Amino acid sequence: MNGKNINNKTGIFKKVIFIGPQYKNSRGGIGAVLATYAQNIKDFKFIASYNSLYSLPKNSLFFIKAIMILFKKLMLDKDIRIVHLHGNLKGSFYRMYIFFVISKYIFHKKVIYHYHAGERFKVFYDGANRFIKYLLSHLLRKSDVLICLSNNFYLFFNKNYRVNKIEVLHNPVSLPSSGDANRSKDPILKLLFLGRIVEPKGIFDLLNVMLKYRSELEGHVVLHIGGSDDGMKISKFIQENNLEGYIVFKGWVKGRDKEMLLSACDVFVLPSYREGMPVSILEAMSYGKAILSTTVGGVPEIVQNNGNGLLINPGDTNHLKQCIDQFIKKPSMINEMGLASKEKVKDFLSPNIMIKLEEIYKNILKRQFEYTRQDIDQYHKKNPGNSAVSL
Repeated sequence: MNGKNINNKTGIFKKVIFIGPQYKNSRGGIGAVLATYAQNIKDFKFIASYNSLYSLPKNSLFFIKAIMILFKKLMLDKDIRIVHLHGNLKGSFYRMYIFFVISKYIFHKKVIYHYHAGERFKVFYDGANRFIKYLLSHLLRKSDVLICLSNNFYLFFNKNYRVNKIEVLHNPVSLPSSGDANRSKDPILKLLFLGRIVEPKGIFDLLNVMLKYRSELEGHVVLHIGGSDDGMKISKFIQENNLEGYIVFKGWVKGRDKEMLLSACDVFVLPSYREGMPVSILEAMSYGKAILSTTVGGVPEIVQNNGNGLLINPGDTNHLKQCIDQFIKKPSMINEMGLASKEKVKDFLSPNIMIKLEEIYKNILKRQFEYTRQDIDQYHKKNPGNSAVSL
């Protein structure tokens, strides 16, 4: 059963319009999620609010155009009853707040705010001025549903903020057309990092471990890196330290190149300092790979320590090195963890997530109907002789 079958049976997705960053050729996690939605939803109505490939001035015009498209869609498409916002923090939050106000208060639509940014919300909120805190609180209180990516974030928002209703919806992933959980006979451990080349992703912790322990690891480990490196930091690091062959930088990869890297690696590594529910880890799990990551965000909900991977505290480079050694010394562990990943990722496959998403939409519209009925019942109690108002 896939998203298209669900959609054809119920038609619920015709009632929803999605707003978020451009997902075609996207280099971000939200884009990857939206791309999966687009593949699984036949009636996928979408407005792009931001394009990561554009400059700030160009994105400003892009955003204004998105607002105009939203007005047109909500005026002309009478099927739309839910606006599903996919947001992050900083600029993304301000854009989503404007879409929220338009959808909620001008067109009186149900609004879902789908939060993708992980633990950074508290930092952003605490550092904001009083006005921005009001906007953040208003969005949480007045959105019909706040969707978060993990049980960890569900507890966080419930405990710390006034939220109307919270739902947990994991990021979806599709099974690859190829990929094997079994390790190749090559004795060299192949590590893979895929993601943005920025400090919070922990990539430089990994690079420093590879450099510091080069005499021990070279000949036993190869690290492949895929990601956007606009500052040429990775390329310079490899060149200045003569690490060619030991560390291989592939640049931004997608499509077949990405599939080949995921198929060929033994262990997927993401030593990140903050995450929501990393699509990159879910993708690696779908290929049956062992995972080496950190105890941040929703990662512990998809990676069980000593189950389908190993977990460390962010920034703990000594433990990171110990984990790499453990994979080198116990290659059979890689196969076992890979099989565990393949099993665990089943709960995150697109058809299952689409069913859950459909239920969230149904419940929003059901509550709207129930509230209306309650109002009418209350009216009849107060006006028993007047039957002009009914369902």
